[in-house]
Amino acid sequence: VVEIDNYSRELCGGIHVDRTGEIGLFRIISDSSIGANLRRIEAATGMSAYNYMGEKERILKKISESLEVEDSKITDTLEKLKESIKRKEEELRQIQIKTAKKEIINRFKSESNDRETKIIDFNFSKIKRNYGILMIFINCLLFTRRF
Repeated sequence: VVEIDNYSRELCGGIHVDRTGEIGLFRIISDSSIGANLRRIEAATGMSAYNYMGEKERILKKISESLEVEDSKITDTLEKLKESIKRKEEELRQIQIKTAKKEIINRFKSESNDRETKIIDFNFSKIKRNYGILMIFINCLLFTRRF
């Protein structure tokens, strides 16, 4: 490792050691592009690499315990949780639509004593396609009044 004050600390690919075994444990931390045909690889070696890996292991264990699954099942469990959240968000949106619709109907009924006013409630979400055009109507309320 070549260090210039607190400005830069660089891994020099082992040219400053007699043999690569002197480096010890080697762990790549990040790899990024810094220009055309230039890569910056950041790594930890020796005890720093060991400590880095230990911290990652502790984090993985906390996640595993929190999800109550084995380490190998964390990604599958997270994918299932994401799908569950999407479904719950859609269910919530549908409940909010139904609640708003009921409030509108109740308010309209309470404010209108006119017998000629009709509320037409039709759920367009059951219509899938109409001549190749996707219909995206969800719970439409129509208020009609004779004039």
